[in-house]
Amino acid sequence: INAEYMGRKKHTHPRTNTKTKMLAALHNELVRKITDHDNTVIAPYVDSPDCVIEAVLRLAGVCAGDVVLDIGCGNGEFLCRAVRAGAARAYGWDIDTTAVADARARIAASLTPEEAARVTVIHGDVLQPLCPYFESALACASVVVMYLSVAGNLRLRQKILETVRSAARILTVQFSLGADWPPDEDVRLHVPSHHSDRPEFPLRLYRVTDEARMRYAATSEQELARYTASAKVGAPPAV
Repeated sequence: INAEYMGRKKHTHPRTNTKTKMLAALHNELVRKITDHDNTVIAPYVDSPDCVIEAVLRLAGVCAGDVVLDIGCGNGEFLCRAVRAGAARAYGWDIDTTAVADARARIAASLTPEEAARVTVIHGDVLQPLCPYFESALACASVVVMYLSVAGNLRLRQKILETVRSAARILTVQFSLGADWPPDEDVRLHVPSHHSDRPEFPLRLYRVTDEARMRYAATSEQELARYTASAKVGAPPAV
């Protein structure tokens, strides 16, 4: 695997390279859609290299008995690997019908019938109150994986914290759960052979505790407003 962990995040200096400019532009476009009340897009589809998927599995500690949720599951590869790692159940949601069809085809082709029976892929918008199976699956989840924008993560933060069971692990790829909630683990995965303008994948692990529920569930809307405002004035929002 052409990748290496860069360790816990320490003090970093501002950089004005291509990656930073691209992320700022991406954030600004997402914030524009949110401001315009466009709820159909909370993140663009970006494929994850194999080494990133494996790193997410390791950092989240996916093992036998876990109930895994992948919000924005794309082609379903993470769901397949979670089941092979021993997950008792794996659920994925995507708003893109093509991604859902691809994920279901991948699951049928690459898993045994017994493994495939433990995976469910749902077409739906998790931001909507009646998204199929989302709330009931969330209540059982031990691992929640999110590859969304910061705004998408913040829109879901309160629901997740109020619904998941204690000791659940939340793993975000690329974007955080807000600047006010420091992750328990912050790993930078360097992938020099993939996406030359975006070679670094931040992976953040958050463990759900009673203290985290009390501190961060009720402040999610406030943090989303702060994040949106910082982008609207042209300041590159923190990721």
